[in-house]
Amino acid sequence: VNLRSGSPESFTLEVRPAGDYPLDVYFLMDFSASMNNDLNSVKNLADTIANTIGSITSDFRIGFGSFIEKYTKPFLRDNQLSGRYSFKHILSMTNSADDFTNAVKDERTFGNNDRPEGGFDGLLQVIKCRELIGWRNSSRHILVYITDAEYHIGYDGILAGAVRPNQGECLMPQDSTPPVYYDLELSASIDYPS
Repeated sequence: VNLRSGSPESFTLEVRPAGDYPLDVYFLMDFSASMNNDLNSVKNLADTIANTIGSITSDFRIGFGSFIEKYTKPFLRDNQLSGRYSFKHILSMTNSADDFTNAVKDERTFGNNDRPEGGFDGLLQVIKCRELIGWRNSSRHILVYITDAEYHIGYDGILAGAVRPNQGECLMPQDSTPPVYYDLELSASIDYPS
């Protein structure tokens, strides 16, 4: 191609990702009661999800976690506290489709009090707790956030006495084996991220 300075020239350039590029995919799902049908769909599709990702690249890893709501009133009622949590890291990054399928199939949803959900607590921990989640430095990171509701933001936590500003830090033990829960006392005292 001969180009002359100041003369426009058009050409087509095709770009595609390199084959077998490293890919880490983390699914963070709302486990509030309104998501029960959606959780059942994910359970039914878990094999297909993992196998589809595997068809894109053989160098993939997949992880899974869930969120509900801050473990305190007014977001939960007294009779809703049993088994509840803000964020639960269920499966660290793995290349096993079977591990992903098994992690999803044993989970269930829980009720809470209000429409917005506490998903940003979980979202922040998935992003910041790199070692616990298992994010690789050399991979593309995809975080799939699954919910049917809006989310709580900074200052919403004040309604429950969560007055400490969220500093955007990993607040989970990095060397733990899943399932790992976001500390209930921290969840109840630190405001939502924004």
